[in-house]
Amino acid sequence: MKTKFTLVLLVLALSVCKPNAVTAQVNVQDSLVLVALYNSTDGPNWKNHDNWLTSNPVKTWYGIYSSGDVLYGLYLSNNQLSGNIPPELGNIISLIQLDLSDNQLSGSIPPALGNLTNLLGLSLNNNQLSGSIPPELGNLKNLGRYSDHFLDFPLDLSNNQLSGNIPAALGKLRYLEYLCLDSNQLNGHIPSKLGKLTNLVVFSVKFNNLGGYIPSSLGNLSRLRQLILSRNKLNGNIPSSFANLKKLQRLRLWDNKLSGTVPSFLATLPNLQSLSFHHNHYTFDGLEVLVQNNSLDTFRYARQREIDIHQTNNILSVYAGGTLSNNTYKWFKDGALVSTITGDSTFTPTASGNYNVEVTNSIATELTLYSDTLNISAVTATQQNDIAAIKADDKKSFSVYPNPAKTIATVVFNETGNCIIKLTDISGRALQTKTIAAVKGGNMLQLDVSKYAAGMYLITLINNKDQSHILKLRKE
Repeated sequence: MKTKFTLVLLVLALSVCKPNAVTAQVNVQDSLVLVALYNSTDGPNWKNHDNWLTSNPVKTWYGIYSSGDVLYGLYLSNNQLSGNIPPELGNIISLIQLDLSDNQLSGSIPPALGNLTNLLGLSLNNNQLSGSIPPELGNLKNLGRYSDHFLDFPLDLSNNQLSGNIPAALGKLRYLEYLCLDSNQLNGHIPSKLGKLTNLVVFSVKFNNLGGYIPSSLGNLSRLRQLILSRNKLNGNIPSSFANLKKLQRLRLWDNKLSGTVPSFLATLPNLQSLSFHHNHYTFDGLEVLVQNNSLDTFRYARQREIDIHQTNNILSVYAGGTLSNNTYKWFKDGALVSTITGDSTFTPTASGNYNVEVTNSIATELTLYSDTLNISAVTATQQNDIAAIKADDKKSFSVYPNPAKTIATVVFNETGNCIIKLTDISGRALQTKTIAAVKGGNMLQLDVSKYAAGMYLITLINNKDQSHILKLRKE
């Protein structure tokens, strides 16, 4: 076989050297590269290898496009190529289009492909390529550049087995309009330098293992129409800079670890048609506004991850976000519904068991937030007596007014000795702690709550006998 290939090369070389050759050939160096490609990718078993390694003009070989002795196009997609991409391919510096998609190529992407500085389009998708994306691909300065004479197609590396980081060097491809890295095993962060790809129309990296925050620099991609970041491990917020993406039509963020308030500006993006961020860590925060201003063709926001149940003494609570009065909390004990409460995120169990809660919102009706399950031990007789005593004489022994409060909440209690007053949120996080020397006959303490968000809070009184009493305070 090697002898045959050598004879063919001699024929090619002679054809190139003959000054009056009837049929023009590509130069000798490029012909050697084509032979290397044929050998490296199991050429005899290609679906179509018409005229390859024959004395016929190279421009008649299947998938070859040339002009004179200049080879400018190599289109071998869906042609059953297997094996490795030879690094010699980086020597065909006249190449403008390279399409090896939809084959069975394996091994790594040769860094030498970064030598193809005239390349306008590169498609290696739907193969079995592995290893990292060479940063040398950032040298393909003309990738994506418009041409009147050639069909351009994207830098597409999707549906392979590529791993490692996305090279920041890809941010140098200033003409690039389409970047697709879907369905690989990429990890690390999305490089902020990709925000320099200001001609980008489509950016898709779904089905990878990318983590960290979404870089705010992506808000610089003013021509972007599709941003697909689904099924990764991204966390944090949707960047406020996304308000600049006025041409965005499709935003898909589902199956990540995103959290925080859903930004209301998403409702104002004039061309947005499809929005999905289900299977993240969102609550109803910001969601009500977006639902009420929804003009999208497709809008998916359910379901989200489980929310946590917090326990402060004998009170259970959850944070579901949104407007408290719009929320309904269904509490379950051992799988059976025991209480349905609207407008109050707290619940006091009276028996031991496994508790969980489901929260719905009257505006964002497609989402139900499910909690984890918390095991509560039996309430002791002493605790029951304390609870009963406070309930029986609540206004007289321990009270707060006004309730709801906007700025100042006044706590009144009947104790003696050193007492501690704590203001906490519903998760039990301490916001204020004050110690007072209480005197017999009644005591008063003012709490400034003006800086806190509207919602439910807890005031805990710990007396000098280390007994605790709790009140709920609603902040307007």
